[in-house]
Amino acid sequence: MEPIVLIGILGSLASLISLLISTKIENPKWAHIIYSFLIVIIVGLSILYSNEIKRENSDLSEELSSIKSIENNAKRILKNFPNSYQTGENRGFILTSFAFIEKYKNEFPETYQLSKTLVKDGLKIEKSFEGEGVYEEVAERDRLEDGSDAMRYFLKGLIGDDD
Repeated sequence: MEPIVLIGILGSLASLISLLISTKIENPKWAHIIYSFLIVIIVGLSILYSNEIKRENSDLSEELSSIKSIENNAKRILKNFPNSYQTGENRGFILTSFAFIEKYKNEFPETYQLSKTLVKDGLKIEKSFEGEGVYEEVAERDRLEDGSDAMRYFLKGLIGDDD
């Protein structure tokens, strides 16, 4: 309830109580002081409660906006990088996904640390094995496909995509 409406309602009630007190009680002075004090306390607490609810609603709205932003960015990344078996495209997708995780590392601190280790040490993203032999090139392609799949499923998990 809006504080202005609440004050109006309580003011009207106070007027009615005042009218009743003045007609029913012989010495209404103390009764007026007591009920005025009670009305002030009720109005004050009601306004504090109303402001607390507004603050909580604002916080929840900001949190929802942040979640929607994360989901939209994850959807955008998934849409721009279709499934591919090309080493370069997988590398690009992994780096883009990692940049996304890095951007939201405050929301996903443990995932950020895990993906940083995965990208650097596990996938060896900074090194290309082209021209170093068939075995190395196939192993690199497999690692990047695996890393790309891991990032893709992470992003799909964020947006709740069951595909």
